[in-house]
Amino acid sequence: MSNNNLFPTLTRWAILMVLVASGLLLVAGTTHLLMLNAYIVALAPSLLIMMLAIAPQIAQERGRAEDGKHDLRARFALVVLFLVTIVTAALDVGRLHLSNRVPLVLSIVALVMYLASSGFQAWAMSVNSFYSPVIHVQVDRGHSVVTRGPYRILRHPAYFANIIAIPASALAMFQNSQRDGRVARRVL
Repeated sequence: MSNNNLFPTLTRWAILMVLVASGLLLVAGTTHLLMLNAYIVALAPSLLIMMLAIAPQIAQERGRAEDGKHDLRARFALVVLFLVTIVTAALDVGRLHLSNRVPLVLSIVALVMYLASSGFQAWAMSVNSFYSPVIHVQVDRGHSVVTRGPYRILRHPAYFANIIAIPASALAMFQNSQRDGRVARRVL
């Protein structure tokens, strides 16, 4: 990534992280949730790495592919699904307490799975200079099938990573507050 793209990327990342972190904490109603805080801390560098891994020319043309309208809808649906999942998890862990019996070990394993799947997706982005959530063949730029990195293992590693990351994100936030008889106090 060039220095011309670094500052805008860091700015977008910082704004996005402030919005997501404050939104999750607001929905949860407290800042005293160990696993929710751990998830936010894990989300920050994984999101930054993914934002830095994508090729700048692809980042600029996202959403402009005329033949990718269905892909844009799928991408939008994926973002909405991710946000609904993490907001629902934050609401449950902070206010509803329907999942209070999730063992801490399971939440930690889910957090590790989230980080691993995010790393896998960043790896896919870094080895594929044509990586884009909008599927279209870029013949004019010499686009060809990528067969290195995670593409040696899977044809669509980013989709696979999202299938793991979305449910793992929710599970990573849960903590067993029934075990010690305490429920996080409300501060928001």
